[in-house]
Amino acid sequence: LFRTLAPVNQSCSRCIRLMQPTGLFFKSPGQWQATGCDQGCEPGQCTHAPTGLEQSLEEVEFARSACSVAQTGDVSKLERMLERNPSVVHTDGVDGRTGYTPLHYAARAGHNECVSLLLRKGARVDARTSGGATPLMRAAFGGHGAICTMLLRAGAAADAQDSDGDTALHKAASQQQTDVVTLLERACPAACKVVNRRDKLASDLLSTATS
Repeated sequence: LFRTLAPVNQSCSRCIRLMQPTGLFFKSPGQWQATGCDQGCEPGQCTHAPTGLEQSLEEVEFARSACSVAQTGDVSKLERMLERNPSVVHTDGVDGRTGYTPLHYAARAGHNECVSLLLRKGARVDARTSGGATPLMRAAFGGHGAICTMLLRAGAAADAQDSDGDTALHKAASQQQTDVVTLLERACPAACKVVNRRDKLASDLLSTATS
């Protein structure tokens, strides 16, 4: 994090490029300073956002990404971003190392329209994070049955396992998402027999959660 104010120079060019459009900085003689909001408030006079620079460059870059927009559910903005650059449907918004995609974020947050849009635009339905999580697992964890159905119809593998050996069914069971558990059991009976790396069936997790 940048905690101090420094004169603008060549090494700050990336900072300025990322920060200026967000409203985090305003220009004073020889300096860029944090305003803390995107409403044009002067430092120390903002009443609706924290002052000071609270985000790292990576966080700011994510905030400008399709993943962030998918997470908030702004389908119109997401569509515009995809029209300008279709490839962002496959990116994590930062450096590509996490494996997360806009579909993961939209699925977890329960934004049906964003999920539908991303699938139409070619999002990989079984895209994996660095930990092996799929969009279906994220939707199941959040209890979003309608999105689980959309993903399954698009070809999502209900018996896929993450790095812990969990399936989407395990995720739903661990959060007591009983409606989603029933949906996934019917969609993929084989997933009911999958044991994770802790030697647990999804039904074991559901029993533990509800006992």
